[in-house]
Amino acid sequence: QIDLPQHSQWGMNLYQRLDHSRFCDYETANFLDEQAKTISKIASPKQWVTTNYIPSYDVRYIGNSKALDFITYTRYMVYGEHQGIGPKGYRVGEYSRIAMANDYIRPLSPLYGVMELQPGQVNWGTVNSQPIPGAVRLWLWHVFAGDSKFTCTYRFRAPIYGFEQYHAGILGSDGVTPTHGGLEFQEFIKEIKLLRKNQATGKVPAEYLKRKTAVLYDPDNTVAINQNKQTTAWNTEEHVLKYYKALKGFGAPVDFIRDTMDFSKYPVVVVPAYQQMSRTLIAKLTDYVNKGGNLVLSARSGHQDEQGHLWEARHAEPIYPLIGAEIEFYDLLQPSAPDTVAMDGKQFAWTSWGDVLKPTGATKTWGTYEGDFYAGKAAVTFRTLGKGTVTYVGPDSNTGDLEQAVLTKLYAQLSIPVENYPPGVIVEYRDGFGIAMNYSDKPYEVKIPAGAEVLIGNPTLATAGVVVWKIKK
Repeated sequence: QIDLPQHSQWGMNLYQRLDHSRFCDYETANFLDEQAKTISKIASPKQWVTTNYIPSYDVRYIGNSKALDFITYTRYMVYGEHQGIGPKGYRVGEYSRIAMANDYIRPLSPLYGVMELQPGQVNWGTVNSQPIPGAVRLWLWHVFAGDSKFTCTYRFRAPIYGFEQYHAGILGSDGVTPTHGGLEFQEFIKEIKLLRKNQATGKVPAEYLKRKTAVLYDPDNTVAINQNKQTTAWNTEEHVLKYYKALKGFGAPVDFIRDTMDFSKYPVVVVPAYQQMSRTLIAKLTDYVNKGGNLVLSARSGHQDEQGHLWEARHAEPIYPLIGAEIEFYDLLQPSAPDTVAMDGKQFAWTSWGDVLKPTGATKTWGTYEGDFYAGKAAVTFRTLGKGTVTYVGPDSNTGDLEQAVLTKLYAQLSIPVENYPPGVIVEYRDGFGIAMNYSDKPYEVKIPAGAEVLIGNPTLATAGVVVWKIKK
């Protein structure tokens, strides 16, 4: 028998809590497998079996039910919790929510789709605002741009009784009149049919592929960190987003990968706050770099082994040969007294976590700490190793500006061409089509590649606007 931990009680054994949460997630995955196997015994061989996940990045069961034919996710964008960009951004939603869900789910399944995409106003949020006209169509295009194979919605007809009263559907409560969202679904369907009549070559710009980037991620790390944050200022998902949003601003195609996957097809692998590392993973990362890969590690990486135990060694010592530096100590500031990191003549504020580095050998210092007893010590380091490079970013900046500056400098040094899209503008390619979308509160002029043919929309994107073009050669 297992003595179940009281997760909310102070002083409970952290590893008992961690193991219990692992057990619960594995059981969830196993239950889904059992259901899928049972259905498959009596269903037609042509009938697929799946489930829809809420894209939570602190659970391990997503992608771990192997009896499913593929996986799907659910996404609602306007329900009072996300302010978006600008005073009315809450009517469009936070632009990274569909982007990151696409990039997180896609590598875990042979194909994926969205089982529930918000069709309009909902009834269960904190503030159930109307989405801006065009928002539902924008979300549909964003899901498609991530290489989804289908999109469904909840629900077809707005309910007239029960818990879901006031929840929009494709049709209104009379069962015959299309809602605003229903009309946008209809418009999207017509536009997809237009793409089918204009099949593209399947090719994408070479510059787009050159900046393909992986984010190495394990939700077990997030669970472990979140139950022992060390500071109220730390937010694991927001830390990851600081790197992810910078990459999407570059126009980079991004995959969230696991440590069992192939690293070699990615010119750059970003490893944010990867607290638990096995020696096998450290060796795999070292091999990736030696063969020409470019690795970026951030704060709180390599502090523990894969079981969540601190190394019986100096702090994070097993990663020292990889990063070309020692982590002398870490610091956590009071939210009322942030400090700064200096890099290339600019200052970047930080508060929640800072690994203080001591470069060894030929490792270069890119950024240094300011304002405290360790002023002048290394905050950001860079080294070459074999045919590749390793960058370590010690602090978690307050706004993500340091993370963006480090990635910008690195990609320039590696001669990887990047874009400079403003927050809220997303550009993706699939099947030879380019798709640009605007979640921001300002118009944006999209630069259409030479020789491309615009099929849908126009390059001047208003809020919730979409433009689609075809690569001809």
